[in-house]
Amino acid sequence: MTDFSDKPVWNKAGALGRLMNNETLLYKVTDLYLSSTPCQLESLKQSVASSNLTSAQAEAHTLKGASGNIGAEQMMELFAAIEAAAGEEQMQEVEALLKQVDDSYRRLESELRS
Repeated sequence: MTDFSDKPVWNKAGALGRLMNNETLLYKVTDLYLSSTPCQLESLKQSVASSNLTSAQAEAHTLKGASGNIGAEQMMELFAAIEAAAGEEQMQEVEALLKQVDDSYRRLESELRS
């Protein structure tokens, strides 16, 4: 299983750079991420629980993009790995990676709210 601890939880500088250093916009985007991600995470978990790897791959792809947009590098890499494993129909790998999601999300949420 891949360890993503070497990736920053949140690359605020990178996110600001993508938003032309507009901090107001950054906080609006991160608030949107925090409000929409829990529902998307639940959909991903349900897809995995029902062995629907096609849906899990699509959910992971969406979450990867949203995470990348706000500079959530750990989450982005984690969702990229889930997306790839789901595409290769590696259910055990998907399940193992999915176990890392909640902890990574809690760390990110803490950073975004501080």
